[in-house]
Amino acid sequence: LYTTAVMVVRSLDGSYLPGGWYIRDVPTTLSPKVPSEHLFGFGWPSLSLVNCLAVAFLSHYNGCKYYRELERHTPSKLLHCTATAMGICVLLFAVTMVAGFQTFGSNADAVILQNYSEKDTLVNFARFGVGLSIIASFPLMFSGLREAVIVLLKQLGPQCASDWDTI
Repeated sequence: LYTTAVMVVRSLDGSYLPGGWYIRDVPTTLSPKVPSEHLFGFGWPSLSLVNCLAVAFLSHYNGCKYYRELERHTPSKLLHCTATAMGICVLLFAVTMVAGFQTFGSNADAVILQNYSEKDTLVNFARFGVGLSIIASFPLMFSGLREAVIVLLKQLGPQCASDWDTI
């Protein structure tokens, strides 16, 4: 949320427009190049967007665990929770993409925070926060792997199945 808010602020405050506070610190290859004729052009570079969206909405490996842990779980309740969460994510991603494109246009890097000046304190805090979120997401990813390995071990050695439940 913080990163999106900072990107929206920077797209509106003119810091990265010609004559702006941070424009001189941005490498030429990443400097703003906003086309005025369109916003929704699609080409080969758009594939990085498709990849980012695929990774952003990759949560299926923990779906069963989320269902089990949902209080008074039912399929319709999981659907409602999932749809709400994905809807919020879509909105957040859309705002972030539009803010990034409005600021840097076709020169927007796939890792958008690379476009911003290293002297931009608000963006540096966003970089730090993104780094922390990446580190904090590893346990979520490995939780699905852990459960899959335990199921496999139970199938390979059914005589020890109860031992694997304690792990």
